[in-house]
Amino acid sequence: MLCNELEKVAKKVIAREPFDYNLIINISPGETKSTITTVIFPVWLWTQDPTLRVITASYSKELALYHALKSRDLIQTTQFQEMYGDTFQMRKDMGAKSYYGNTEGGQRISASVGSTITGKHAHIIIKDDPINPQQAKSDKERENINEWCTTTINSRKVNEKTTPTIMVMQRLHEDDPTGVLAKKWGKVDKLKWIRLPADDRYQIEPEELKELYTQDGPLRVMNPSRKPKSVIDQKENEHTAEDFAGQYGQNPQPAEGNKLKKKWFTQRFIYERFIDQAGANLIWNAVLDGAYTKNTKNSATACLIYASYGNKLYLYDYRSWWLEFPEIVDSVPSFVLNVFDPRRSTLFVEPKAIGKSLVQTLRKEGGINIVEDELPQGVTQMQGKEMRVDNITPYCRGMNIILRDGVDWQPFIDQCATFPNASHSDLVDCLVMAVEKVQFNSILSDPDFYS
Repeated sequence: MLCNELEKVAKKVIAREPFDYNLIINISPGETKSTITTVIFPVWLWTQDPTLRVITASYSKELALYHALKSRDLIQTTQFQEMYGDTFQMRKDMGAKSYYGNTEGGQRISASVGSTITGKHAHIIIKDDPINPQQAKSDKERENINEWCTTTINSRKVNEKTTPTIMVMQRLHEDDPTGVLAKKWGKVDKLKWIRLPADDRYQIEPEELKELYTQDGPLRVMNPSRKPKSVIDQKENEHTAEDFAGQYGQNPQPAEGNKLKKKWFTQRFIYERFIDQAGANLIWNAVLDGAYTKNTKNSATACLIYASYGNKLYLYDYRSWWLEFPEIVDSVPSFVLNVFDPRRSTLFVEPKAIGKSLVQTLRKEGGINIVEDELPQGVTQMQGKEMRVDNITPYCRGMNIILRDGVDWQPFIDQCATFPNASHSDLVDCLVMAVEKVQFNSILSDPDFYS
């Protein structure tokens, strides 16, 4: 199937016709993806059209050179020469490991992600594992790699209309090169996206490929020879939930969630019944994590309305806004005043980004009791997001989060379940702030507090 897909892309390139789509292939390690895509495919291209120029790139120089040398070794075998020796020969004056060519004008340029490719243009670009698991965990490294994948190497095309890009990799983060390029190509160019997880707990694309998976106990597995369920179970035990989900599930969101599990957010409450039960002493408060931006690549300004009752956290509603400051000032009051008691409810704002300015502005306008959020006892500024999420997991695991029925909580749950591999964490930040008030500030769970 992969060979057929590569050939479909190649036919347009060979004919110098506009490409139909860029191709992304997500597949787990050890399935010969590099052998097929980066070693054999460039050589096969020269058997069809030896004038083609190909750029291949991987996350490290060593890996890129390894693939290029494997291709050259293949060309130099006796069997290959007997079959294709009349088609082309290797040029002796262009024999560098990272840059070699043939007698018909074809060239193979190998690069590491982040390197400079000056003065060279290709008919086809192949990115094979442009990022590794360690790099994916660093926001800075991930951003630099994505910039190179979307900008630098894409300027190395012979023709914007006829030079497609093929990328093959395992998923590692919501904002890894697959995530970023899928959004970009989905808007600008046509995209074909193939996802082949190790088993059918994760999304298979195209969906009809699921029929080619083999039943192995409760799962259908992609490769029963190399990755039967027993091996998949072993890999799952060896990896963290997020690493396994990315590398073997081709989805940076673990099937059950990472640090925060989806099953912890399954309880619902009906607002009218809850109000009757809780009585007049119930107070709805809200937490807000602010940001100055309209750019959806950045975190949003997020707000979460909640109440504490019986040591459980009842979530009423949430919002994520990508707006400038004046629009945020207008949007926040209209959202929270739906259920706020102006005399008793409080909006807690994290004092960063727009936080301080928002508190000052809304205080002047009146109508909302708004304060800068103070860290609960036991929580320090030095603790990072992951540590603060770790701190609230016992509370969440205890099924203490209850969501209002009738609200679309899926985006909220997805972000929680994907953290720390999610594109954004603004809603997770709000959840942490709200839970900390219940978990560390016993005053909020004291039934006499509201009287």
